[in-house]
Amino acid sequence: MVFSLTACSSTKTLEPAPEGYSFIEPPSEEQIYSRFGNSKMYMTTDPEQIADWYCDFVVIGKFLGNTDTFVANGDHIYTKGLFEVTDVLKGDYAGQYLEAVYGGGAISVDEYLDALEPGEISSYGLNKIPQNERSSLYVEERDPEYGVDPTPGTTYILLLSDSDIGYAVQGDTFGVMPYQDGKAYDYATNSYKTFSFME
Repeated sequence: MVFSLTACSSTKTLEPAPEGYSFIEPPSEEQIYSRFGNSKMYMTTDPEQIADWYCDFVVIGKFLGNTDTFVANGDHIYTKGLFEVTDVLKGDYAGQYLEAVYGGGAISVDEYLDALEPGEISSYGLNKIPQNERSSLYVEERDPEYGVDPTPGTTYILLLSDSDIGYAVQGDTFGVMPYQDGKAYDYATNSYKTFSFME
């Protein structure tokens, strides 16, 4: 893990949560006890290959807000974001809303400690935080270059796999592409285009 001082996202929601869902508020800067970056190696950053090789679903949806953060796969932090589904381009998904899981987020020290092995707790130094302060302090993990941070009210094409942690975004930012006027944002060319999985 690489520790860094990247800026914390202050995701706001534009609308109230639909019935049955609730949105989480990001912690304030003062509540962040520790930040670390988690850079990844990618087999491919080409959305065509990601959709073909790794995806069970390709969905178009409007981002409404984040609903949860949790720790899985060891000590990695994940966020669930709620999308209102407007179209399904690949796979069989019939719901009005979809919670997509992407890497990164902020979670209370209490929750983070619950997910760690005893040796990890002391190596991170989190056990030195007084018990009564742990629920109000947060640990934040972000991929400094390719982390997902959708904007409420924006429509995206999501490249997803059905995994043990939920509908997981594939390729991080390359799997969450802004969508407008029938085209998706291509990070390689910084322009909108039509990919083959959209046809």
